[in-house]
Amino acid sequence: MISRPALAAALVIGVSLSSAAQAQYFLRPLNADGIGKAEWSQMSAAAKRLYHPEIQAEGAVTTWTSPSGAAGSVTLERVETRADGAPCVLLRYEVMTPALSAPDVARARRCRQPNGTWLISAQ
Repeated sequence: MISRPALAAALVIGVSLSSAAQAQYFLRPLNADGIGKAEWSQMSAAAKRLYHPEIQAEGAVTTWTSPSGAAGSVTLERVETRADGAPCVLLRYEVMTPALSAPDVARARRCRQPNGTWLISAQ
């Protein structure tokens, strides 16, 4: 079973990495617990719909499911503006796999960079 700290760490580490590199990093701890490359891709796409091309309203939810039996939701909990003016979104991830007895929950903040990409941010 994936622990909350492991999922949280996987979602918040990689502040300066590209999205592809972030996904690669996240897959390592998640693969062992029923979240593989396909599931990560679905979870990522669900999250992205909440902030790209436009930021949705707080409370907006997207869901994803996988043929493996994994499923989850991503909720846009809060929209923020950093001191440098960059928009940020606080996302709540809820993940359930056949290996878990209860959904696992983690949060991550993504901020838009000057080049238009959205990266996980610790701030």
